[in-house]
Amino acid sequence: MERMRSLCLLAVVLAALGGCLGLGQDTQCSGTVAVQKRIDCHPQPGASREACEARGCAWCPTDVPNAPWCFFPQDSPYGYSRGRSIQKTAKGWRITLNKRQALSLFGNDISPIVLEVEFQTKDRLRFRLYDPNRERFEVPLKIDSPGVTADEASYDVDFADDSSNFRIKRKSTGTVLWDSPLIGLFFSNQYLQITTTVPSTSVYGFGEHEHLSFKHSMDFVTYGMFSRDQAPTPFANLYGVHPFYMCVEADSNAHGVLLLNSNAQDVSLSPNPSLTFRTIGGILDFYVFLGPTPENVIQQYTEKIASSEPSSMRKETSAKPKECGAKLRRGMSL
Repeated sequence: MERMRSLCLLAVVLAALGGCLGLGQDTQCSGTVAVQKRIDCHPQPGASREACEARGCAWCPTDVPNAPWCFFPQDSPYGYSRGRSIQKTAKGWRITLNKRQALSLFGNDISPIVLEVEFQTKDRLRFRLYDPNRERFEVPLKIDSPGVTADEASYDVDFADDSSNFRIKRKSTGTVLWDSPLIGLFFSNQYLQITTTVPSTSVYGFGEHEHLSFKHSMDFVTYGMFSRDQAPTPFANLYGVHPFYMCVEADSNAHGVLLLNSNAQDVSLSPNPSLTFRTIGGILDFYVFLGPTPENVIQQYTEKIASSEPSSMRKETSAKPKECGAKLRRGMSL
């Protein structure tokens, strides 16, 4: 009897662990994307099997808390594919991306778009995705540098062998810091989305929110980022927006990433582990800080933010440092 009780207890524990790890899945959904790798295809309320499948997405109920039931399949009809040739620029390179199919998630998709990479310093990289044929709003904060060669940088930037993923690697360890599938990229007039895997679940940042801990949960948590004057509440958007995160890698190296975008946005953290950024306007403008220590990451980040200025301030004289500093701080609380 005691042995039977022990076996039953073990079964309950294993089942609970399976659910926590995102392994729980209905048998009718065998062969679909593993729960921990699901990316929500119906982020707004009211998802149903009919609405989901009409979008060309997969529907599969699960008992894993907050996991999406409607998600992009492995052979998603969405996203972009890379052009044939990479064009060299003064600080890096650019390449054209084209929509794979005509199907649209929210309409008014933009194609082609451009992925432009800048090797700004040894430990800082910038990459942005934008519409080459029509100017869109960009945060008027200039973070510039003279640039370095690819050989001098502490990172590598490339595409997977089959050109399906855009990746950033740390040269010294080979750790992949950013890995975005092009089929998970969306760029329409009022909806932009990009997903990346991260090298560990030790993710910090994304203000301004009341976080339950400094280290974020990766169990399908979504943080809205749109300034709102309300009392602090867990997971609710508050007074300012600061779309920056730091990830501590398995070997204790660290890197940070800033999304320079002032439109309403959110970010979803998934147990893969991965991050999905969504915003309703502007461009996707990312800065990656290589550290390699957490202290280095913050130093590199604050050094550039503090030494940069919004374009609207460039006409002002240096005789008003306090006033300029106040305006800069207000400008970063976008």
